[in-house]
Amino acid sequence: MAITEPSHVPLHSNAEIERAVDATLQKTFLRGINPPIDIDLIAEKQPLIDSLGFLPDLRQFDVDAVLLSKPNGQFDIILDENVYRSRTSFSIAHEIGHIVLHPTLYLGCNNIEASIELSKKIFTKYYRIEREANYFAGAILIPRKAIFKDTEKIYKGIIQGLAGDDFGWEGIIPMLYSALANRYRVSTESMKIRLTQLRIAPRLFDAVSAHLDFISWE
Repeated sequence: MAITEPSHVPLHSNAEIERAVDATLQKTFLRGINPPIDIDLIAEKQPLIDSLGFLPDLRQFDVDAVLLSKPNGQFDIILDENVYRSRTSFSIAHEIGHIVLHPTLYLGCNNIEASIELSKKIFTKYYRIEREANYFAGAILIPRKAIFKDTEKIYKGIIQGLAGDDFGWEGIIPMLYSALANRYRVSTESMKIRLTQLRIAPRLFDAVSAHLDFISWE
């Protein structure tokens, strides 16, 4: 089978990706979302994913993970076994994003070399496709239906914990990013990006600037 030409892959808006994430989470977690998100379980529940596998030194090809197409129409996600866990979670989520958003993209990539070649082509010439998979990964690891409540709860906890101490308000936001990243088991940078995407970050800066002990969502 010929490998799909990336230019033919349809575009998705952020709103469409959020809806795809919501649908994926609802199908996996029937009793509701409870971070940190078990990305391995999501992969297990995906009908188009057969298995997760690991290879040493995959990073030498400048990729953290690749998709391998199988004759039965499913895919294997192959990951670099040396990448630290939070990055591995993001890489799995990224590849699930490709499968959900771009299900025909990696059809025909039935070996590591073909998959790496296509991944590099996408990264250099069709980065919009990578951006969509990255957005999906961040959204599924940090779901919008949980992060607003957790941000507010942890923000209030930080304020209460520091009450009466001589502290600078400028230190609250870094503490919050770190606490949320630990809660969701993602990198601090991924958390910053997600809070910016959801327009939570400006609300935080407004609350801190005004020395408020709550975040206004109005």
